[in-house]
Amino acid sequence: VYLLVLLHFSTCVACAQSVEESAKDVVLSKEKRLRYIESHINATRNNTFVNLFKWRRERKLFSNNTELAKSAAEEADNMCQQIETVIKKKRAGTLNVSDLAGNLTEGLLKNATDAVQKVRDAVGKLRRSASTLRELGNSFYEAYDNLSSLIWAHKPALERYLIAINDTKEQEVNMTKQKMVARKSERKRKKAETLKERAIHAGKQCFQFEREANSQAVSAENKMRKLENLIHRVKALFPIQISPTTAKVPENVSQDVKNNQTSEKVSKVPEKTEGTNGAKATKAPEVTEKPAVTEVPEVTTEEPKTTEKPRTTRNVDGAVTTPSATVHPKDVLRTIVARLSDGSSSPALVHSPLLLLLVSMCVLGCTAVF
Repeated sequence: VYLLVLLHFSTCVACAQSVEESAKDVVLSKEKRLRYIESHINATRNNTFVNLFKWRRERKLFSNNTELAKSAAEEADNMCQQIETVIKKKRAGTLNVSDLAGNLTEGLLKNATDAVQKVRDAVGKLRRSASTLRELGNSFYEAYDNLSSLIWAHKPALERYLIAINDTKEQEVNMTKQKMVARKSERKRKKAETLKERAIHAGKQCFQFEREANSQAVSAENKMRKLENLIHRVKALFPIQISPTTAKVPENVSQDVKNNQTSEKVSKVPEKTEGTNGAKATKAPEVTEKPAVTEVPEVTTEEPKTTEKPRTTRNVDGAVTTPSATVHPKDVLRTIVARLSDGSSSPALVHSPLLLLLVSMCVLGCTAVF
């Protein structure tokens, strides 16, 4: 009997331990599922908070870019009105020369071109803001969908977890820690619900601002194109020319031109010197022969003035009278006759009364030698 009682007692203890262990396993499995959902909620919440920070920064940038685009568009509109006024005056024939100079050559077209560039820059910034807002809006809508799905999955997971905790009361298992986990998880779900509403609200504002940015950009671009067309019309109606006095040449360009001019002058100097030397060389016979013809009677009086002329006359005389000279008398005679026939000698030599005397002397010299 004692053995039977001991066996029955051991069996009851084993059954109680198995029931307790099975209840804990159920709680742990439900907790694992709950924590898995919470991890995805936390990741989505962190990403949403980052996007909200970007959204606050981009909202300020969008406001500044919008004001800049509006200001540039208004300036372009004012320039369009001024140019249209000038064109109307031109067609009506009431545009004075002073008005033309003051409105066009001194700033109208320049201001209009600057206004076009301002609009182009402002529109570019506004387009970039619109693109960023569209990306943020998509991110907020995606976060809203993810949070909605996770919240929907979290509710039944938390309920099953609480049921598993309540089932352990009969076994008198300590579930204080698990109950705290359940309470924290419920608070996280409520925060996720609040964040979900913020995400959808921010997403709607992003897409609204994107539409406003695109609308403002289109309006500014239309005014810019209108101003560009008016600029082309003005250039066609008024052929504006910059006066040479007011035109400024860049220093580097003028310096290059000066350097090129100086190099050309330097390269031309040897040509001129060579040309002058060649001319002197070709004209040397004329210079040497001229004193022999025109200044023979005055050799003694003109000799102190020039030192080269008597020397050349002696060379010519020696060539004619000396048999051993390098220049043959016949060659000299042919040269004189050729110059007389060509008319290349100077007028003083042609019309000189000593011409016949020179020819006769050359002929007599030739006959005397031979």
